[in-house]
Amino acid sequence: MRQRPILTLENLNFGNQLKQSDQSMLRFKLAREGERLRLDGKRATCFLLKCGEIYYAQTVEVKEDNVVEFNINTDVETGEYTLEVVVGKQYFPSDHEVKLTIVHSSNRPLLAEIEYYGVEAIKQDVLKSTLKNISDEVEKHVSGINDTVRTTVEEYLKELQTARVIQQQVPLAEWEITHDLGGYPVVTVIDNNGFEVVGDVNYISKSKLTVTFNSEFSGKVILTN
Repeated sequence: MRQRPILTLENLNFGNQLKQSDQSMLRFKLAREGERLRLDGKRATCFLLKCGEIYYAQTVEVKEDNVVEFNINTDVETGEYTLEVVVGKQYFPSDHEVKLTIVHSSNRPLLAEIEYYGVEAIKQDVLKSTLKNISDEVEKHVSGINDTVRTTVEEYLKELQTARVIQQQVPLAEWEITHDLGGYPVVTVIDNNGFEVVGDVNYISKSKLTVTFNSEFSGKVILTN
């Protein structure tokens, strides 16, 4: 005579295989042949067993229509497991026919490293790598800043080398400036107190210009290309 389980566990999923580290919700229905169970709201503990040993357990509340939902929120070994759901003193199913198979996932290499080296070692390795990346980025930016500063200083020194400083000894409201820069230079006027004074610049030729002010004063003019 064929043995039939008294309590059954109906798989409401589309299969019985899951990848390692997958935390998808799994759904099973608790049932008893010929009898309507009323387990809604009760506490149910879902076990994964292999060779009689418990490898994983999670306690949930039975939902409407005697359905239990749980997930595997930790990494368990790959292999085939027997699923058992315990509600009070009832054990579903009454046989060992409900299986769940865990297979390798892309997360496996990291898990293997963690198992071999330990979590702290992995954390230290990640920290070192992160700090090195930050250091490389800082060095790159500092190098870029140094290049910019170097270029700016070189340009400034070059500008100073080609600049002309001409003294205006006699206080006048219009300064006439003759230079040898051969173009139309930038004009900066400084009075004897060290303040910059703005005037109207008129380029007469590539070697001569005038600057007109509102009042007479003396000082110096700086010409730069």
